[in-house]
Amino acid sequence: PISSKVIGGTPITLDADAIADFPVFLGDVKIFYRLKGAGGLDSLTMTKTGTSYSVVFPSSTMGELYEYYFNLYDNAGQYATSSPKEAKFTIAAGQRNLPYFMAIGYHQVYNQDFENVTAGSPNWVIGTDPGDNATAGIWVVAKPVGSKTAGNVVQTFKDHTFGTGKCAVTGNAADTTLQAGNQDVDNGRTTLITDEIDYSAYSTPVISYFRWFSNSQSSSNPRKDQWKAYGSYDNGSTWFQIEKTYQPDVRWRRNIFVPNKALGTKMRFMFVATDSVSQGVSGTWVEAAIDDIAILELGNGPTAVGQVTALESAVYPNPAHTEFTILTPEKGKLHYVLSSSIGEVILQQNAQTDANNKVQVNVTDLASGFYFLKLEINGKQSVHKLFISK
Repeated sequence: PISSKVIGGTPITLDADAIADFPVFLGDVKIFYRLKGAGGLDSLTMTKTGTSYSVVFPSSTMGELYEYYFNLYDNAGQYATSSPKEAKFTIAAGQRNLPYFMAIGYHQVYNQDFENVTAGSPNWVIGTDPGDNATAGIWVVAKPVGSKTAGNVVQTFKDHTFGTGKCAVTGNAADTTLQAGNQDVDNGRTTLITDEIDYSAYSTPVISYFRWFSNSQSSSNPRKDQWKAYGSYDNGSTWFQIEKTYQPDVRWRRNIFVPNKALGTKMRFMFVATDSVSQGVSGTWVEAAIDDIAILELGNGPTAVGQVTALESAVYPNPAHTEFTILTPEKGKLHYVLSSSIGEVILQQNAQTDANNKVQVNVTDLASGFYFLKLEINGKQSVHKLFISK
């Protein structure tokens, strides 16, 4: 997926793990894919080994952009569920979730992680658009204060970049002990508009962002509140639609956009979260967040395969339960990225190795399953397959 570098010109293997109460009933997993924006659709049946599935993607061509999702079937061949949920291409755009994306042969050259964005940042509009009328849940840039209902997350507890820093969020409650919905979007819309993002220096740029959106909790009448995203090539004078959906996804989900350099070499984004205020209908909690607006450029980049020094490292215990330890002979600041088996970034962090060259990572809140852990320190890298068991 686009959340990890996909090297062009080499075979690309996708791995997935199915988590089920009764694994004996698990059947096939199929990947459905297409070139981004294309009308056609192809599928492949993944190779099954226990509860793990893998497939070699049919292309490794530099510059190709794909969107895809997985279907899981039971052992009688009946459809069971999809990942991401409601991301099938046959669903109408206004009700469809974002799929997974793969950008073959691209590398990241710019990232806005919101750590240095403030209410006074020039040309940013953070909850102060003249057309806004929401009375609560106004956009802010801060460390998110999360919320749960019946054990299910409503608003994110962590930013996407590191899990410890800032992002743009729709309001923040005073603390995490307050009831979910304490500072959700109420009675209208709230708008976040970025400064211009300049991609003029890049020949084949792709722009992506991570977003969080919830509109289906606390009410028997869910999915009535819209999430909208727009782009502008002319510094906000005119806008075009990128997203407009009622479909929530209560997790960090990445979208990808290909700018048209013939129309402009700078882009502003506008993100709108809306409480629809339907008369006579009890409202749902509306929560949203934005993080990591990135530019990707075509080219395997300076850290392509064969150009990285292998990092000597160990990860234990594996399986992990509540935490695991990273051990390496290298001293300094370790950057680690924990991704799901289908490439979705779950946690990123920079951590200083201790006196024993160790870093401990808490995974209490993560679900059981296989993950990939990428480590980088002092110009060296390694990747480990990690199983979390609860």
